[in-house]
Amino acid sequence: MKLLKLVSPVFAAFIFIAPVMAAEKSAASDTVATGEVVKLGKITPNGPFRLWSAINRVLPAYAASTGGADLRAQVESLSVVDASGKKPGDVMVQSTAFRSVLEEIRAELKMDKIEVYKDPLGRAVTPGVVFVNAGFNMDGIVETFRAHAKKSDVDYGGFFEVSVFKGKSPSDVYALAELAVRRLRLIKGS
Repeated sequence: MKLLKLVSPVFAAFIFIAPVMAAEKSAASDTVATGEVVKLGKITPNGPFRLWSAINRVLPAYAASTGGADLRAQVESLSVVDASGKKPGDVMVQSTAFRSVLEEIRAELKMDKIEVYKDPLGRAVTPGVVFVNAGFNMDGIVETFRAHAKKSDVDYGGFFEVSVFKGKSPSDVYALAELAVRRLRLIKGS
């Protein structure tokens, strides 16, 4: 009986502490999104650079389908503006701006919103977070292009064939994302 009195409080405390310990263990994992453990791995700025390059390849074709050859030429005439000292968080600002313009277009087409990935632990933005969101934006622009297309012979899959890049910095990624925002705003305004 004395042993039961001694063990009971410890057992009761364990029952209340176990869920907290499990939550802390889960939070210690790489990243958690919507209750799932997501391991983003070691992603460098080269990954997001690849996706923003691909997005910028979609935009002239999308412009041609919505506004013809003149709009395509205008979109293609916009070029990268050099950026320096940028961090992944700065790239996310451009990613959010791109997604906002794209969602305005998608709302007109009665399309769903684009998924957003945020680190649920509130850590600083990493190239991995930028990469996932660039992927969502890439899917969103191709899907929107497909909804607008007047031709059915477009090779949408070809847009996902992306070149490999090395040695890119967040500033390089920022410059491509900012270019995509300007291009998409031009398309939307036409």
